[in-house]
Amino acid sequence: MVDLSVQSLGQRMVNLAQDNTRRLEDVTISIASQRRFQTYSGYANEGFAAQIINLEDAIEGIDAFRRTNTQIKTRSEQMVSSIDQLIDQVTDFKADLASRINGSTGSTMILDVIGANALDQMADLINVKFDDRYLFSGTRIDTPPVANVQSPNLTNGAANTLYYQGNNTKPTVRTSENESFTYGVLASDSAFAKAIGGVHLAIQGHNNDSLTDLQSAGDMLDESISALVAIRGEISNDVTRLEKSNLNLDQAEVVINERLIEIRDTDIVSATVESSELETIIQAIYLSYNRASGLRLANFLQ
Repeated sequence: MVDLSVQSLGQRMVNLAQDNTRRLEDVTISIASQRRFQTYSGYANEGFAAQIINLEDAIEGIDAFRRTNTQIKTRSEQMVSSIDQLIDQVTDFKADLASRINGSTGSTMILDVIGANALDQMADLINVKFDDRYLFSGTRIDTPPVANVQSPNLTNGAANTLYYQGNNTKPTVRTSENESFTYGVLASDSAFAKAIGGVHLAIQGHNNDSLTDLQSAGDMLDESISALVAIRGEISNDVTRLEKSNLNLDQAEVVINERLIEIRDTDIVSATVESSELETIIQAIYLSYNRASGLRLANFLQ
């Protein structure tokens, strides 16, 4: 005959073991996932679901802004590199021009050939492409900014921008939730126009043996170099500004993550302790069950 009292006690032990096993499974999953609950409904019961969703969305927004800022920073650094090389190119040609103006050696120089080569190299530097986009064309990113660089861009001795193929709009991006940022420089800027125009004017002066044109070309190239140096400084400031923006985003992310840790994430130390305690309880329950299942009620109550 089955002892019903022992059977009932045994069933309660089994139920208790199963309840603790389910809890152990939940704790084990929370440790592995580092989340107290695996669905938002679990947090909703505590009143945290909406807050967690908003905080996680904020983190995603910060990541997107940071990626954009880093991308724009890299583009800006490439612009600085191209302008550095352009300054060197203009400076080198200015030295050749000075030699041409020198009466004792200048007559033997092929300044027209040197100038043509310099124009091609300048165009290559200004037509730099990065991230599959032309950097000095404004928002017309699929079009090289400089075309027909060998055609003189001079009007009555002054440089014009007939070579320019981009538009007049600088790119603008959002660097944070509350800040927009316009960056870059257009190849239509007078600094570029004077670099190209100065070379053309020098070639014209060389071909016409015009000292006036040669000297005016030197002045125009000096103005270009000064302007390019100023632009380089402005873009370098843009890089610093983007770095600061990313630093602010990093700090905001730290604050958000601290709050998420408080309300969403698993306390690994506490959960590990609870997991160990549950394993001990489950083992004890099954050990007691095994012992009790073989006893008669009278023996169990003694």
